[in-house]
Amino acid sequence: MDKNKRIRYRHVHALRDLSRCFSFNGVKIKKGVFFRSGYLGKLNSIQVKEFVEEFNIGYVIDLRTNAERENAPDMHSDLVKYYHFPVLEEFDNPLITKENRTAILLDISKNKGGSVKYLERVYRKMVSDKYCLDQFKQIFEVILNKKDDKAVIFHCTQGKDRTGVLAALILYALGYDKSSIFNDYKRFNNAYRFKNFLISMVVALRFASVKVSKDLYYLQMAHKDLIVATFDEIKKNYSDRYDFFKNALGINGDAINELRRTYWVKEEK
Repeated sequence: MDKNKRIRYRHVHALRDLSRCFSFNGVKIKKGVFFRSGYLGKLNSIQVKEFVEEFNIGYVIDLRTNAERENAPDMHSDLVKYYHFPVLEEFDNPLITKENRTAILLDISKNKGGSVKYLERVYRKMVSDKYCLDQFKQIFEVILNKKDDKAVIFHCTQGKDRTGVLAALILYALGYDKSSIFNDYKRFNNAYRFKNFLISMVVALRFASVKVSKDLYYLQMAHKDLIVATFDEIKKNYSDRYDFFKNALGINGDAINELRRTYWVKEEK
């Protein structure tokens, strides 16, 4: 069985425990401390209580824009602390609805490079733009300052792009190499490849355009090239991971080491 596969939980899209990432140097992330997912608002009040209790959730970090939250409110529970850190502004991540999704797709597709260049620009911006970095800085402050054993769950809408970059940064801070981070990121595709392929084929027939279909499929899936671009952008501006966390996010080496002491556990042999 693939220990890195998503957790199946009704109404929670792309749910995965970061502890399922491969171990390295004899250590791994503690189980049940970091969860990543898509939008949580489909849970009703009973399901929210069950979900929070089953996974020991104490902190919810919503990475969506204000418009996304207003259009689709998140789950609510008095048992958790709720934080909103919109990693991207609405200019870079417009609200997608049934009414505008076709126009947005066609607009992306008509530009040079289509969805490939569009997403690469967004991923690079998340680790270079002052606004984006400030959001990540505040997220890490929440993680570093929490003193209980409650789990953190972070999410955007689909649980792929903004969530994928935050997961990559958490793994990066915890010492994981880029290869392990790439492998964790692309596991989003395991459950959605066939579904997204079928959707893209329907689009190809509707618009009689292979390019539009390919652009949609690229937007829907996790691609290693995007995380490669993310770390390439970090490498352009910082000498190593410690330099990035210190000067981009305000997290010094002592804080990184404390993070590792808190969330590392020896791998069972």
